[in-house]
Formats: sequence, structure tokens, C-alpha cells
Amino acid sequence: AQASRSGVVTGGGAVEAGSQVTLAAVPRSLFSGWYDAAGTLLSKDPTYSLTAEKNTTVYALFDDDLFVDLPDDAWYLEDAIEAARRGLVNGTSAITFSGEIPFSRAMAVTMLYRLDQGNSDILSLGAADPDAAVPFQDVPEGEWYSEAVRWAYQYQVVNGVSATSFAPNQSVTRQDF
Repeated sequence: AQASRSGVVTGGGAVEAGSQVTLAAVPRSLFSGWYDAAGTLLSKDPTYSLTAEKNTTVYALFDDDLFVDLPDDAWYLEDAIEAARRGLVNGTSAITFSGEIPFSRAMAVTMLYRLDQGNSDILSLGAADPDAAVPFQDVPEGEWYSEAVRWAYQYQVVNGVSATSFAPNQSVTRQDF
């Protein structure tokens, strides 16, 4: 059995191709569903059966966990869950948080933007002018962070790394942030 802080899963493990597998989730809180590795919901029923055709990973997600890849002993566990519940962060997929990947300038500015837009008493600058020009050639329209960069530039929350570059994928340390 595999366990998380929010429930236990039985029935998993290595099986031969063509074998029928039944997984059962026993939640300590509410059960969200079974997901494949891409984050696609397979079933909301706590018992899930499948025929193993190849190397397959199926994740059980419990409501209190939000993400399947947050270790119970992660120093950031409670903060990540709280930030997600408040809408400050999303995962890197429907079921993963990826807390060990580098924190980028795009992520940092998006968190600040969401904090401001969420009726916070910490930040309350307002919406960005959607027609305002942004000089950063490396921030194309339509990216998940584009609106946040526009807001941050307009309100001088952050600067670019140069007059024409924002460097959205450049890492930011906790100290920098």
C-alpha cells in the first residue's frame, strides 16, 4: 500500500502486461480521483480497475493533497497547498506541483500579479492597461505569464534584465524573491 498524509492506496505495484489490476483508495478526507501521468482524470470512483498493457503509472489524488508529487516531509508542503488554494500558484500540470524545479522570473511575477488581483491587502495596484506596450522581446503575447509581466512593467514592480529583455525563464532564488 502507498500512503500520503490524506489517504492510502492498495492494489498497485509491478504486474505483467495483460494483467487486470484493481486499485482502491481509502481517503482520510475526500477523494478527488485517479489520474494518469499526464494529469488526465481517469475515474472519480475510489475503486479503479484497469488492464496493464505496458508500464503504466496511475495516481490517486486526495482533496487535501492537491498534487501527487508533494512529499509529506517537504519543507514547502503546507505553503504550496495554501498558495494553490488561494490561487497564487498553479501546478505544472493538473496533478503535479514540481516543487523542486527552479523558480523563474515568470513564476515570481505571476505570483505577485495574482496576489494583487486577488483583492489582497498586501498589494492593490489594479489591473494593467491591456493596450500598454511592453518592450520585452522575450515575452510574446499569449504566454501564461504575459499579462503578469505587462502588469509588473506598468506598475514598476520588476525591471527587465535589459531594456528589451525580461528573461522569463531565468531562475530566481528565495533570497532574490
